[in-house]
Amino acid sequence: MKVWRVLLVALGFGEFGVMCMVGNFIFLSLWLSGASKTEKGRNIARDVVFFTWRFFAKTLVFVGYMKLFVKQKAFAPKTLLIANHPSLLDVVFFLGNFRRINCVVKSNLARNPFLFAAIKACGYILNDEQILQKCQEAFERGESVVVFPEGTRTKERVVFHKAAFYVAVNFAEFLHCYHIKTSGKTLRKDEAWWKTTSEVVAYEVAFLHEVKLAEFMPGEANTKRVRGLFAEMSELYAANGVRKKENGIS
Repeated sequence: MKVWRVLLVALGFGEFGVMCMVGNFIFLSLWLSGASKTEKGRNIARDVVFFTWRFFAKTLVFVGYMKLFVKQKAFAPKTLLIANHPSLLDVVFFLGNFRRINCVVKSNLARNPFLFAAIKACGYILNDEQILQKCQEAFERGESVVVFPEGTRTKERVVFHKAAFYVAVNFAEFLHCYHIKTSGKTLRKDEAWWKTTSEVVAYEVAFLHEVKLAEFMPGEANTKRVRGLFAEMSELYAANGVRKKENGIS
């Protein structure tokens, strides 16, 4: 049974790689032609990601590797979506279910041969020294953005960083919080891909809470509002099965 599960993971990686390389023909065309600098061009690229990654997730469900339950809430423009980050597949779940949303991604993915063209064409935001400027520009265009405040996949303890809440307070109008739950450990940080559970993995992406940011601690300085929002979201995730830590949550 375990050998079969490892084979499913290997086939999943292979399918993902093929889809990325085929998609690169579209992404490179949009990027090199300059079309990705326009809203229409970015939307075309993001639609390609949306439909292909949605198909990829459905394939993993169909072959019996996982079960997936997504409980999402419609979001207005200028919404920041946050979530914990237990698995390599979390980004797939969001970009394959939230159409045309922007996303903060690790800066080293811009050098990944499978993903760099999609990142360029979609206008995704790199987590580098320009992240705050790029987030501000995205929200000024009326876009919504998903970010994982841990900055990387969860290892043993979940620790949120305050940068996401700075972005929320200074640039966004709404904050939507999601909790990703998994029934087993697989595709986690610093774990080999073949070390997967022998059981079908159940993923649940559940909406937790909405914050109307204009109504959050009105009249207070933004620095204080950032600290307050960070503390409140830590308590929210702690109440949903994630234990609080002094400088974050786990």
